[in-house]
Amino acid sequence: MSTIRRLVIILSVGTIIFLALSILASKEVTGDQGEKSLQNGYADLFLTQDTVPPINSSVRGDFEAIRTNKCLYDLWNRESGWQEGRLNITSYACGIPQAHPCTKLYPDFENMKQEWRDDKLYLVEPDRTREIEWGLTYIKERYHNNSCEALRFQIENNWY
Repeated sequence: MSTIRRLVIILSVGTIIFLALSILASKEVTGDQGEKSLQNGYADLFLTQDTVPPINSSVRGDFEAIRTNKCLYDLWNRESGWQEGRLNITSYACGIPQAHPCTKLYPDFENMKQEWRDDKLYLVEPDRTREIEWGLTYIKERYHNNSCEALRFQIENNWY
């Protein structure tokens, strides 16, 4: 069997699994009173906002506590892989939350040094705390402090 044919089969199986999981996750689960019991329809694929620590000032200083927020973890993992100073060479979004344009996060961005590592572009001296603070503020203002809603939007639109 040719390599291309194997790749097509693998991609087809992966697409079928993804679609099946998407259909299962989109089913609305209701409780006794008919209320939606799973936020955003993600079922077990993602923890709901109710089951993780809220994003607030008490967790801002604790990087690991922030990462326990499953929706926020998944969101920024999709955006930058949690790599501080990461630059998107297509859009020039940057940082852990991928601020776009990067000048929102680093007003002096044009004067900041950049370097290539492992075929990816990074800022030489990023500020992880600044990036996280900016990202949390963005989610608070745009998605009413709901990282699961930001993640849902990102999955549907490939940006948030």
